[in-house]
Amino acid sequence: MALNFSELHRSVKFSDVTLRFGGREVHAHKLVLAWQSKYFEREFFGSFSEASSKVVELHDDDPDAMDGVIAALCGAASHGIAWFEERYSQTYDAEGRFEGHYMLYLVNLRIAWSKYMVQHAPDKIMAPFEDALSAQPFEWPALVRHVYTTHAEAARVFRAPIVAHCAASGNDLRILTGGSAGRDLLLEVPQFAVDLLATLAEVKGMKRYIGSGVKKTAPQKK
Repeated sequence: MALNFSELHRSVKFSDVTLRFGGREVHAHKLVLAWQSKYFEREFFGSFSEASSKVVELHDDDPDAMDGVIAALCGAASHGIAWFEERYSQTYDAEGRFEGHYMLYLVNLRIAWSKYMVQHAPDKIMAPFEDALSAQPFEWPALVRHVYTTHAEAARVFRAPIVAHCAASGNDLRILTGGSAGRDLLLEVPQFAVDLLATLAEVKGMKRYIGSGVKKTAPQKK
């Protein structure tokens, strides 16, 4: 009989470790986690004190992201994204739009993937993130603060798509003319203001060049 790791997700059966994080507990299996994560391989089968421990405390992780990582390592959710969609499916409105914190979750999930050293998995978050920027309603000021301030280094990879989306969608003008809230955001996160203005200058410069109708012509032969 083939072994299906997804059947072991959160199962007490054969569980040999309990993971605790953010007030949650998950029964897990050391071999399953270590098979796909270099972090857990060192944790459970290296010289760490957790190698013989039945309970492991995980710190500084977003609880939803950590749940998504564990679900994905067990094969119960594709890269942790499906886990979030299933858990919070009731928060979709009549038009199928997500009203929760999907964007923040994707950022936190990629950070967790990187921390727990799951090869190639972090890169698989970027395409859904960029798709969601255009398709999902979200609180972009909260997203900007989360990426630029809360996780200034770990989430640096998300800066370019956020700024590009703002510049392309017109959110940049709402930021600059949105009253005190918009000005406060730019003052609070100056690097975002720098990135946004640089992208705007590049985009508008290209538009002026294209709109001018300038065409390159081959040099005339003498």
